[in-house]
Amino acid sequence: MVILRCCLLFAVFIHSSPPLVNAQYLLDTVLRPGATATNVRGLATAIYHFTTDLHKKILESNADGNVFFSPTSIYVALAMLYAGSGGETKTQLASALHLEAFKDESEFYESIKILVQTLSSTKKNYTLNMANRLYGQKGFQFIDEYLKKTEEYFGAELETLDFKTDPSGSRSQINKWVARITSDKITELFPEDAITTDTVLALANAVYFNASWLYKFHEKDTKPETFSAAGDQKIQVPMMHLLQSKGLRYSKSDDLGFQLLQLPYIDENISMIIALDDQNNEFNSLLRARVIDGPWNETVHETTDLGIRLSLPKFNLQQTIDLKDTLEALGMKNLFQSAHLSGIAESAELELSEAYHKAYIAVGESETEAAAATGTLIMLTSSFVFTEEVIDFIVDRAFLFLVVEKTTGSILFFGHIKNPLKSN
Repeated sequence: MVILRCCLLFAVFIHSSPPLVNAQYLLDTVLRPGATATNVRGLATAIYHFTTDLHKKILESNADGNVFFSPTSIYVALAMLYAGSGGETKTQLASALHLEAFKDESEFYESIKILVQTLSSTKKNYTLNMANRLYGQKGFQFIDEYLKKTEEYFGAELETLDFKTDPSGSRSQINKWVARITSDKITELFPEDAITTDTVLALANAVYFNASWLYKFHEKDTKPETFSAAGDQKIQVPMMHLLQSKGLRYSKSDDLGFQLLQLPYIDENISMIIALDDQNNEFNSLLRARVIDGPWNETVHETTDLGIRLSLPKFNLQQTIDLKDTLEALGMKNLFQSAHLSGIAESAELELSEAYHKAYIAVGESETEAAAATGTLIMLTSSFVFTEEVIDFIVDRAFLFLVVEKTTGSILFFGHIKNPLKSN
């Protein structure tokens, strides 16, 4: 059995028409309407559903811990596998990737191409890069059509290595590429002994993000405050503070029990969305619930005109996820056993052996820098005089955050923070 090594990595040193009835609020009012790039609204929908599916499965084995990953990174890496799959493997990947959001495969691949090009293009005021790479065994015969497809749509070039005689050196070479793309925030994606003499192909996806907040926090205003962690534990965390007169998008639903606040980065093309659940901190009503009796705009109240007084923990998080069990739980059951990957190589029976994902994020007063994900919040204290209501958005309990690229509607990073002091 020839083994296919797959690396799933995301790294970061980091309205249109009325909302539809029976649709998720985040998807239909934030992600999909904001996706202005051609043919990417289906991709925004697919990545959103993939995110909520993955979050749910990860929580089943990590109920009390922090969760952090890059949905877009994992999605793109799996899409590269889909491009070489067939039979039941292709069917299972199509279901997990929610390809029902596209009218056909052509639209799917074109959307991926637009996403990769958008995230890889040069930015003026911030840094955001996405890169894909294939590493193949020297002398192994890969199908030309697969290599053409991964290069055209994913921008993934094939680099040959000698896994057979030098697995350790090959691992080092791949990890160096990952470290370079992520500004040394992810330095060892593949652990020791992950690459073996049976490895013939490694797929890698890396993302790097670094940006300043549009509205910055002041370090002098950061001070220890109480945070309710998992298990009703009360802890002291460094809490940042920001007072902003207007311009922040705030949403609240008393019926569904959640609050949302969008914090834009410097050119407003990327934002961090922070979510609080007023009911049980499980966020089911926000991520999955559907409105049956009326449209979202009758259930959720939004404003950008009121003053916001924000308190947000300063945190950093690094997480390593072995995706094998999680992907199997999502329905990709034969991917690691009897995979049908004949679109990659005809002359050998391939098997996916491992799937790794590493992510890093640091959220502070002035910027966000991350590998596989970074979020930095900065507090700004102001002398504004408010004549209208001021909304207190106090993040003193478990919260979700999403870093979203607006033109594609893609979720670059997703986190569920239950204890800001734990870096995992």
